[in-house]
Amino acid sequence: MTAIIAGVATALIWTVATLASARASRAIGPPSALAAVALIGFVVAMPLFLMGPPGPSDPSEALPWLLVAGGGNFVGLLLNYTAMTRGKVSIVAPITSTEGAIAASIAILAGEPVTAALITAMSVVVVGVVLTAWGPEGDEGSTRKGGPAFLAMAMGSAVLFGVSLYSVGHVSSLVPGTWIVAAGRIVGVLCLTLPLLLLGRFRMTREALPFVMVCGVAEVAGFLVVAWGTQDSIAVTAVLSSQFAVLVPLVSMTLFKERLLRHQFLGAVLTGLGVGAVTFVQL
Repeated sequence: MTAIIAGVATALIWTVATLASARASRAIGPPSALAAVALIGFVVAMPLFLMGPPGPSDPSEALPWLLVAGGGNFVGLLLNYTAMTRGKVSIVAPITSTEGAIAASIAILAGEPVTAALITAMSVVVVGVVLTAWGPEGDEGSTRKGGPAFLAMAMGSAVLFGVSLYSVGHVSSLVPGTWIVAAGRIVGVLCLTLPLLLLGRFRMTREALPFVMVCGVAEVAGFLVVAWGTQDSIAVTAVLSSQFAVLVPLVSMTLFKERLLRHQFLGAVLTGLGVGAVTFVQL
């Protein structure tokens, strides 16, 4: 039940983060948006890290997993932010949400117990996500900026997110969740925020500031909830958290004036049925 609650909560949190990051990226560009999000996340995460429970006396076993989790999330976000400036958010988000299926597949291949019913339910979720993502390759603006390249960016982001999510699940049994959150923010600040500031290439506007602030806090909250849920089940938490793939296109219809096609509605229905099936199997 913990994994189910955590997965649903994460889906809601990442819906907010995705929409906020899309607005920020389109306002100031993906690098500056991610740099600001990383900095805000760092400010939020470090007090939690310092006041949180102590980690192991020898963190050497956890460090490689922390680096993979933080680095995969950071590079995945950069690809994701860039994709959302080149294509429709309602298409990019479902593609990147397959991170859950990727992480679940890695977990199953690594030996996590799974039943035939759970595999069937997860398959329905994956089919639903694919149908929701299947649509026009982008708007006219995306074609002028590079066309369907944003699809490759979204797919690459999904793979990196999946690897990061699996690493989070693995390392969550070795260190406190605050360590996991701090690792990702530290990587982002060192690799992007500081270089942009030093080179004078960091941009910020009054329009983008509220969105990067919301996104920075949401990213930290999402990671903490995922770390909590994956201690119960990596596969279930990962798949349920991917349901922001349904929520984002629905909200994007209003927020970004994007059109959801008929088969995308079918995908949303199938994804919802799959979520219900996963929940029932786990009770």
